[in-house]
Amino acid sequence: QSGQGCQRRCRAEPADHAGPVSPATPPSASLPGRRGPAWGHVLALAVLCLLVVLFAWKLRPALPSSSRLLLSPLLGNMEACLVQDGLREDFPKEFQQIPASCLGPQGSAAEMVKATLQRLGRPQGELDLGYTLSVPLLRYVQWNGQAWEVQGEALDRVVRTVAQAHRPVVLYLFATHFEVHSKAEERLAADPANLAWTPKGPLPLDSYLGARIFPWSVARQDNEVTRVRKLVVDALAERMCAAGDAAMHQLRALTVLGETHQLFPGFEAGMGFAAEGYAVTDYSPASVAGFHAFLRQRYGDIARLNAHLKSGFASFDAVEPPSRNIRSEPLQNFFQHIDSYAAGTVPVSGWVHSPDAKLQKQLAVAVFVDGRPYSHAPVHMHRQDVAQARPGFLTPDVGWRADIRYPALGEGLHRIDVVLQAGGRSLGLLATRQIAVMDRNQGEPRPHAAEALPDFGKLPDGVEFWVDSPQDRLALFYNPLVTDWNDFREQQVADYIQGFSEHIGHGCLGRVPRFAHQLNPHANPSWDANRYAVERSLQRMPGLSLGVSLYGEDTYGPLVGQMLRRYGHTAYGVTEFHPLVALSPQRLEKVLTMHRRQGARFLSFFMEARPEDATGTQSSNEFSFDADNTAHGSDALYHSLRQLLQPH
Repeated sequence: QSGQGCQRRCRAEPADHAGPVSPATPPSASLPGRRGPAWGHVLALAVLCLLVVLFAWKLRPALPSSSRLLLSPLLGNMEACLVQDGLREDFPKEFQQIPASCLGPQGSAAEMVKATLQRLGRPQGELDLGYTLSVPLLRYVQWNGQAWEVQGEALDRVVRTVAQAHRPVVLYLFATHFEVHSKAEERLAADPANLAWTPKGPLPLDSYLGARIFPWSVARQDNEVTRVRKLVVDALAERMCAAGDAAMHQLRALTVLGETHQLFPGFEAGMGFAAEGYAVTDYSPASVAGFHAFLRQRYGDIARLNAHLKSGFASFDAVEPPSRNIRSEPLQNFFQHIDSYAAGTVPVSGWVHSPDAKLQKQLAVAVFVDGRPYSHAPVHMHRQDVAQARPGFLTPDVGWRADIRYPALGEGLHRIDVVLQAGGRSLGLLATRQIAVMDRNQGEPRPHAAEALPDFGKLPDGVEFWVDSPQDRLALFYNPLVTDWNDFREQQVADYIQGFSEHIGHGCLGRVPRFAHQLNPHANPSWDANRYAVERSLQRMPGLSLGVSLYGEDTYGPLVGQMLRRYGHTAYGVTEFHPLVALSPQRLEKVLTMHRRQGARFLSFFMEARPEDATGTQSSNEFSFDADNTAHGSDALYHSLRQLLQPH
């Protein structure tokens, strides 16, 4: 997944209000006619409490020690060694040759791992050094004409790599929509049951940053692509367990599947909010049937759903998932409408930059609705697009976003004012927009009464800004059924990850801590998180810890800490890490320390594996920490990391 900027929801939460306070009940010893407890009873009670605490401590979930953080670079370019099924034209020539250590009955990529890590450094202080080994599941299976056949020799080399490298390893069971250059992909993609569907049918193959995307479905777990993935996992587990302690003791964690989410057409350019041309997944027959079951479980009786929607459906089976746009398509009923805003949220977002570094750190944006304060958003989100367009800016962290729940505003025209602030002082008006909250009959919206705002004067010299959204006079149609649909789609994603994790847990690999490997849907202020539908999979799931990919400000900002507190996580893994800017050794050390103290068990970042005698340093991944990769400050990050791991 590419690196993107960060985003977090910035709408101010209402303050907690305490209820009425009852007078404290005086201790029983002070009540008339009552005697205080005997000291023997107090002592017995204290002992009992101590035993309860000790028993609860003994039963606490066993978690790895948080005193150390495993740096586990995700080593690329090892396929020629491990799989040995042919050359890849998109790889640099130096990686096409198979090192001698990979060949023979004891061949593995262990020497490549050790040589790569040795160049990087050695464990220091609270930092351990290991690696992440990616096992793209569909790369290790082939169709023999009658059945699927696991490539056992290739999996044996994976197991020998783990055993012979003598380094702690995070095993990445890779099974995302990104291509793995396997003939199995083509065969599986020919079956519509394996693919995600829009209302128009199965999604076609797509691309992202030059890589093909296979739109595998997360709507069902009984299709062939899922069975094939599990076939490879079972074969790998059998071999890993047979290798015994030599391999098993090296396994620090398993990451499950990779970034798993719902898909949509035009993946590379279609991540944002849209009033027109909006399409998501999954509308396959199996998914539609699942949605009916979801509604039946949530509401129990069709009358309750009708009361909630103010609708008149005869049965749950009569409810279609929202799939049409009221602006451009005829509707049989209003509840067929869907777009980015139909669930009830409209983002107000943009960017601001000041040449005054001190002022930049204080900047925030206040959003007013009809002249009254509504929300407040600090200016701190990473905007990679702005950084590329304005390389002279002091920082790429110039973005902001606040979300408005427009159904509560009432139908009609509402005025949105965006005001720049610093230290609680208003510095100037950035923009004024109108939004139209429409009724179901598309009647002409009437303006709401709005209070006048004062004249804020001229913005400070040198301040540059842009307000991306909302567009002026944006028409908003709230369909409460879209919320049910999005909740169901989120549940599909979480269930697929959970089901796969539970399958892994049945074998001896179940003893290894398992982590999700999920994207952050709020990584960019322009992204529509509902397209991905991953929020549920970021919450706590049985037997599976949080694993999240972090890019830009997310790597050094408050996002992870907020996520841990929101969902009650006590441990997490950073499955992909790239700040998208150069960090000094001192700054990088602070970032790593922050993650370690917050409960991170491992932190992975892309890096190329190289044989000991490799001369070239070209990278096939623009996000690889590499001495010769200048993209996104990757070379500086590599050198900073080496200084931390080679202090002398």
